[in-house]
Amino acid sequence: MAGSPVAIGYNVPGVKFLVLNGTDLAVIFSSKITMWDAPAIRWLKPGVELPLLPIKRIRQPGTSGTTRSFEAYLAGASDDRWSRPGGKAWQERGGRSADGPDAAASVVKATVGSISYFELPFAVRRAIDTARIDTGATVPVAATQHTASASLAAATVVGTGKDLTLKPDYKTAADGTYPSSWSPTRWCATGETGRRPCPR
Repeated sequence: MAGSPVAIGYNVPGVKFLVLNGTDLAVIFSSKITMWDAPAIRWLKPGVELPLLPIKRIRQPGTSGTTRSFEAYLAGASDDRWSRPGGKAWQERGGRSADGPDAAASVVKATVGSISYFELPFAVRRAIDTARIDTGATVPVAATQHTASASLAAATVVGTGKDLTLKPDYKTAADGTYPSSWSPTRWCATGETGRRPCPR
């Protein structure tokens, strides 16, 4: 099965190893906190000095599987701190708009204090720092092809007939499994090959 890891890219000077969890991300992207040194996110990062710096959220306003996947993760992993319905279009207002993942990664690279979500290759291409996710596993999990594959392997196949979808476990605490890990591929059954990715 195919999937692209969705990384949380950030630009915070002096912070190379940022750890966040689902609740952190929900309150950040819903503008409930606006500063990087807010106690609501500082508690998870002992020994990391978060600066007195405004959080600049970068959102993707268009329709995309990446946005849909990230919103589904926020709804599933934030203990009800994210109340917006999931969908292809970004539901929250506020923050700066960037037209697609490539543009979002470019803005993060150039903007101090920024944070956004985009597929991992965009972060790698621009050498953008990406957050590790505290899932309750032994150690926080980084976004990699390996940890994304673990998430895909643990997902449940739902649907019937020619329309099958993968349902991830956003609250997994399994070691080495990145819960916000991918823009899911939707599979359609075919007569000869068994299945193929459906058009989005």
